[in-house]
Amino acid sequence: MSLTTAQLQNLCLNLLPGVKSTGAYIREQYSKREHIHFHTKAKNEVVSFVDQTAEQQLVKAVQQLVPEAGFLTEEKTVIDSEKDFQWIIDPVDGTTNFYYGIPFFAVSVALIHKQNILLGVVLDVMHNDIYYAWKGGGCFFNGTPSFCTSLSTTEEVFLATGIPNYDYERKAEYLSSLNQLIDTTRGIRRLGSAALELAYVAAGRFNAFFESGLKPWDTAASVCLIKEAGGLVTDLQGGTDYLYGKSILAASKEVHPLLLKKLQNIHT
Repeated sequence: MSLTTAQLQNLCLNLLPGVKSTGAYIREQYSKREHIHFHTKAKNEVVSFVDQTAEQQLVKAVQQLVPEAGFLTEEKTVIDSEKDFQWIIDPVDGTTNFYYGIPFFAVSVALIHKQNILLGVVLDVMHNDIYYAWKGGGCFFNGTPSFCTSLSTTEEVFLATGIPNYDYERKAEYLSSLNQLIDTTRGIRRLGSAALELAYVAAGRFNAFFESGLKPWDTAASVCLIKEAGGLVTDLQGGTDYLYGKSILAASKEVHPLLLKKLQNIHT
């Protein structure tokens, strides 16, 4: 089965109400977070029933859209990954921010076919801003076409990254990367939600994003956004293993090779 651009558009637009509904549920729970019990699922990773319930809501919203699709979800409330079509879901990307009362976290949903990303939706939960794209259809921010920002030098680049918080094997590489970029760019931010920071690249708010140690549910939806917004995505070696290879560099097509030149010899 293949899907046309028109079918992908229809799927994407039909997905938006379910994502927004889940976002409303998360916002409601955010106002009560002092009474929510969080537990540690791994080093520096917290989770609560909010993540799990939000994931179940999203699974229910998408499972009728492509009945033959499987699922890859962060909280593993459903395990059904052996399918050509697959929904990749992160119900709350940035749970640590949620836990500490920092209003920067996202819902992220992507549909892939044999590792080919077909559509992506990212909801900035607390601002109720929605970013979405489908292959061949362009990228949209709250219904308006969205594009990566074109720049000609790294000195103009305002970029985001993630600080290692559980896998410290590449800490030296990360610090070397900062040393390469800190005095040759306009500024570096770490906001705590890779999906949303990548969506900001697609909207031209950030000019680039890089990080190591990520999972497919952190990046899949936003990769679709950036590609459809005219950007370029690779892993930190310049290859194509950014979905499962745990590293990513995303930027406009003009900026990407300039940043890659600075980073790829560090991240070997």
